Amino acid sequence: MIVEHVTGNEEDVVVIQEGRKTKVKRLVKHLEIQTSSPGMLATSTVSHSLADVVDADNERRMLAIYKRFPKQAA
Repeated sequence: MIVEHVTGNEEDVVVIQEGRKTKVKRLVKHLEIQTSSPGMLATSTVSHSLADVVDADNERRMLAIYKRFPKQAA
């Protein structure tokens, strides 16, 4: 789910099950750039991790939005 805030900022979030609780996690992108020496081509790697949503009120609001959409069959 992509959440666009009134300020125009976007946040990628994922809704997951942790035990019996439904939780909202932020999708955090990591970019690693490596060069072996000056003048050489750089290589980059992108990975993702999950982080907690900053506050409980924001998480409740996002879960309320999520629950409004029908679930797709797997």
